[in-house]
Amino acid sequence: MYYCSALCCVVLCCVVLCCVVLCCVVLCCVVLCCVVLCCVVLCCVVLCCVVLCCVVLCCVVLCCAVLCCAVLCCAVCVLYCIVLYCIVLYCIVLYCTVLE
Repeated sequence: MYYCSALCCVVLCCVVLCCVVLCCVVLCCVVLCCVVLCCVVLCCVVLCCVVLCCVVLCCVVLCCAVLCCAVLCCAVCVLYCIVLYCIVLYCIVLYCTVLE
C-alpha cells in the first residue's frame, strides 16, 4: 500500500494539485489526501464554505453550484449571512443614531 507523507498530502496534493487543479494523479493523493484531508477539510470547509460559498455564492445568490458547497455549507452560510447582514445593518443604524 502506498503511504503518503505529510509533505505529499499537504504541499503536493492539497495545495498544488487538489485545491488548485482539483485533480490528483497519484492514488495516495486522491484517496487519502484529496478526499479526506484536502477536499473535505481544506477545500470544502475552509476554501469552499468560507470563501466561495459564504462570501461569494451564498451571500450574493443564496445558492451554491458546487456539491460541496450545496451539501455542507449553504444552510449554514445563509444563516451566517443573515446574521452578518443584521450586524452590518445594526452598525449602520447605530452609527446614524450617534451622528444625530
